[in-house]
Amino acid sequence: MGKVRSGDPDNCEAQAARAYWQRLFGRDFRRDRSAAGINIALNYCYAIVRACVARGISGAGLHPSFSLHHKNPQNALNLVDDLMEPFRPIADYMLWHGRQKDSDSSYNEMTPQAKIALAAVTNLVVPVEREASPLSLAAVKVCRSFAAYCQGQSDDFLTPGVPSPLDMAAL
Repeated sequence: MGKVRSGDPDNCEAQAARAYWQRLFGRDFRRDRSAAGINIALNYCYAIVRACVARGISGAGLHPSFSLHHKNPQNALNLVDDLMEPFRPIADYMLWHGRQKDSDSSYNEMTPQAKIALAAVTNLVVPVEREASPLSLAAVKVCRSFAAYCQGQSDDFLTPGVPSPLDMAAL
């Protein structure tokens, strides 16, 4: 922590990501958006979460292409990608938990049943400050909170917490 410098010349972020993915899904796992297996499930789950955040941004009156960090001029949803970052570990955790719970169902193939199971991420109860809401509503709360921060109506904005194992078991 604290070793990442502007532009990350020492590639610390990539090293941390590699350790994270291997710890989560095994030594042989490599995160690759175009690869098969669990990578496809991650892509699908992230797309669902991204849609929830995009809906929240629109509802909060924010423009989805104005951003904090993501700066791709071809991406009309840079702010969506910024604000969905705190939700990514929730999707990762859901997939990890699903693999632990049912070793036969590793989401290696995107069957209709796997898609239904992954779409349940929107119903996953996520803590936001002192409340807990389904992820779809938590995304709206985070986006509204960010809008209030940008308008100077608040000194900070909300971020989601990690769901409890009990809530994960309910999926």
